[in-house]
Amino acid sequence: MRDNLIGILVTVSVHLAVILVLLLTVVNPRIERDRQSFMLDFSKHDPVEKLEKELARQKAANERVEKMLREAGVKGEPLKNVAVDRSKLKDDRGTDAKKLYEDARRIEQQYKENMRRKTPDQVGGDNIVVADPKSQVIPDPDRESYQGPSVLSYSLGDRKGSYLPIPAYKCLGAGEVTVIITVNADGDVISAKIQDEVSSADKCLRDYALGAAQRSRFSRSKTGAAKEIGNIVYSFIAQ
Repeated sequence: MRDNLIGILVTVSVHLAVILVLLLTVVNPRIERDRQSFMLDFSKHDPVEKLEKELARQKAANERVEKMLREAGVKGEPLKNVAVDRSKLKDDRGTDAKKLYEDARRIEQQYKENMRRKTPDQVGGDNIVVADPKSQVIPDPDRESYQGPSVLSYSLGDRKGSYLPIPAYKCLGAGEVTVIITVNADGDVISAKIQDEVSSADKCLRDYALGAAQRSRFSRSKTGAAKEIGNIVYSFIAQ
C-alpha cells in the first residue's frame, strides 16, 4: 500500500513538473506578447494642426484689419497682392520658387502689355510685384547670421504698391510679421506698427519687417482720402 502511494506521488510530481515546464516555456511568452502595448505615432498630425493654427491666426488678423478699414471709412473689397523673391524656395506642396518667379515675370509682362493698350481711364486691377535679386541683403561676415528668402502680401483698398522692398533677412529664425500701416494721399507710409498678437516675437524679424514697411510706397488715393489704413504681412522662410 505504501509503495503504491509513493508511486502515485512520484507520478503526480512528474506531471506537475512537466506542466510547470510547459507554462514557463510555451504559455508565459505568449501571454507576455499579448500584453505588449502598442505605440501610435501622432507626429504626422503635427503639420496639419500647425497649418490650422496658422490659418486661424491669419483669419483673425484679416478680420481686425477689415474692421479698422471699416472704421476709417474705406469702402470696397480689400485687394491682396503678393510679392516673392527669386531664391530657390519650396513650400510644403513642393512648389518651385524659380518656376513661380518665371510665371510671375511672364504675367507681369502680359499685364504691362495690356496696360499699354488701355487708356488711363481704363487702367485698373491688381499689380504684380516681383522681387529684384539685387535688393538682397549681404550678410556681415563678422556676425553669426542666417540669410533667407521672404514673401510679402499687402492689403490697402484699391491702392497699388509702387515700391515694396522685400527684406532678405539676416536672422537665425523664421516666422511671420504683420505690420499695420497708415498711408497718406500721396502714397507715403506715415505710420507703421507691428500687430503683436499675430506676429512673431523674434526681434530681428520684427526689425526687418518694420523697416521695410516704413520704406514702402503706394499709388495715390483715387478717392482723395487723406489717410488710409492697411497692412503688410511679411513671411520669413528658413532654408
